[in-house]
Amino acid sequence: MPHTLKSRDLKARAIRYGLLKDWYGEETAGTEIAAHTVQPELLSNALDRIIKDVGRDDVSGYVQLTQNWQEYCGEALVKYLTPSGLKDGILTLTVPHSAMLSVVQPSIELIHSKIREKFGPDFCSEIRLITGSGSRRRR
Repeated sequence: MPHTLKSRDLKARAIRYGLLKDWYGEETAGTEIAAHTVQPELLSNALDRIIKDVGRDDVSGYVQLTQNWQEYCGEALVKYLTPSGLKDGILTLTVPHSAMLSVVQPSIELIHSKIREKFGPDFCSEIRLITGSGSRRRR
């Protein structure tokens, strides 16, 4: 289905609807645009898929990690480090400014060892630092 539009792509849908309206007329265009829209999905199927993801060990572990983040990074660094994702065993932490990278870098191995101690060695194989503004919200 290369011509299927996602429901959130409203601008592209409006453009296609305009083209179909010019070509077929207003009544037929409304019917034709349905062929270019994603088919509906049962809410129960969507919820089952989401619940399955939440039940995964890495997702539930990541939720626990973010809820108890101060235990792993300490009171001083909680202002400057925010977990921003866990994918394929790589935990990304957001630092508010690139100048802070040199300040927090020496503590990363200690944080990593605390995480491995709590969740096991397979949960997080590496920690990467990225810069962004999301870390400053706790100040």
